[in-house]
Amino acid sequence: MTDKIKKEMQRQELAEYLERLARQLRRGSFESGDRRWSIPDKLQAKISHKEKKGRFDAKIKWRFPTLDEYADADREEVIAWRDSWIALKKRLTLSFKAIEKIIADGDMPDADALALFISQSREMVKFAEPEWQAAMDEYIDHLGTLKQAVQEDQLEAAQHEIRDLRNRMMQCHRDFK
Repeated sequence: MTDKIKKEMQRQELAEYLERLARQLRRGSFESGDRRWSIPDKLQAKISHKEKKGRFDAKIKWRFPTLDEYADADREEVIAWRDSWIALKKRLTLSFKAIEKIIADGDMPDADALALFISQSREMVKFAEPEWQAAMDEYIDHLGTLKQAVQEDQLEAAQHEIRDLRNRMMQCHRDFK
């Protein structure tokens, strides 16, 4: 479930929204649409604000676990999904770092190492949330270009694509974490 508000507001309208949010936090429950969640006493929060080049930005992000509110079967499904996602991320990270090191050392990865990295990357696409789609498409494009550079023994192009893949991954982590 994702709910985003992105619109121009009057200052008073934003203040009223934040006051409603504060009341919900104090009460210990959050409502959005037809859903309601119990909010634990302790939660993770990230609050930032900055002024840069004539513009002020403020962000409030907060999170808390909701698995306790799931039915047993649903909870087990989410846990299995999360465990397989984490395991895949670890395998993909190891494959990427190995290929990145080989290319940084001026060599090309062997076909098996590259095939494993491509396979794991494509498996990652299956986990992608809809809002990640454009970023995943860009990642897959760079992956295809890396594969071509390795097949054609173009070290400079492979080095460029590895940098682009790393940048794409870092941007995804910043945008979608």
